[in-house]
Amino acid sequence: MSDNCDHPFSLNSFSLENGKTQTQDFTRPTDSAANAVSKPNICGTRYYTVKETIGGNDVAQTIVTISTVTADTTYRLTTNTMLESQVGVHSFKLIVTLENLGKVAYPKLEVPFTVTITPAICDCTMLTWDVPIPQSLSTTVLVEPSPTLTIVHATANANSKTVHPAIRKCYEAGQTPCSETTTLTSVVQDG
Repeated sequence: MSDNCDHPFSLNSFSLENGKTQTQDFTRPTDSAANAVSKPNICGTRYYTVKETIGGNDVAQTIVTISTVTADTTYRLTTNTMLESQVGVHSFKLIVTLENLGKVAYPKLEVPFTVTITPAICDCTMLTWDVPIPQSLSTTVLVEPSPTLTIVHATANANSKTVHPAIRKCYEAGQTPCSETTTLTSVVQDG
C-alpha cells in the first residue's frame, strides 16, 4: 500500500485537556493498485489499528480508539483520557493493513500523529451535594422555653471529588479547594 497517491494521507495531531474528548474523521486511504485500476477494493479489506510508540516499540494503548462512521469510507479517531498519569505528549501510529488473500503479504501504511494531553483545569461546578432529609419543628404559642432546631446543612459528596480530572485538580496539593460552605437563605413557615 502506498501513501504516494493523488491525495497523500496524513492525520492532524490532537491537543486536549485531560478529561475532555476530541475526535478526528478521516477517509480511508487509497493504494496504488486501487488507483491504477479504479477499483477501491481490489486488494481486499483494510484493517485499522492504533498503537502508541514508546521507546521505538509499538504498544497497545487506551487513549485513542477508532470507529466506523460510514462503512468502508469514513472512520473516526476518538481521543480521551481520565488519568493524570497520561498528561504529556504521546506518539501514535495509525496502522493500515490489507487483507492477506493467500498471496504475498501486502505492505502496511503507518501514519504517525501525536496526542498532547494537558492538565485539567479545576472546575468546582462538578462538585455535588448530599442534601439532608427535610426537617420540621412543631410548637404551640407561648411555650417556655421556646423549642429549638439545629438545621442540618448539605455536605459536599466525597465521591464527586474523585470522578473527573477537573474536580480532582481542585483538591491537588497547592490548589485552592472548592468552597464547601453552605448558607441558609430562607426558612419556610408552613401552616
